[in-house]
Amino acid sequence: LLLFFQGAHALHEAGTLEDETYRPYLEFVAASLATPGGARYWQRVKGIFTPRMVAALDARLERGGLPDLLGVLPRD
Repeated sequence: LLLFFQGAHALHEAGTLEDETYRPYLEFVAASLATPGGARYWQRVKGIFTPRMVAALDARLERGGLPDLLGVLPRD
């Protein structure tokens, strides 16, 4: 998921992925990282990603107001 987002983020920065398409990717990845497990994982691995991508995700996480993915996922 994070490697895919890094590619989407690079395309967005290069101007080849419009905001309308980029924003949902940013929201979903940030919401994933806002879960308890996602937050722990992000703290451990974010050093291997590009600094601008890390900054974009950290800024979105700081803003808050993300959907609760754990509350909307179906339970089996």
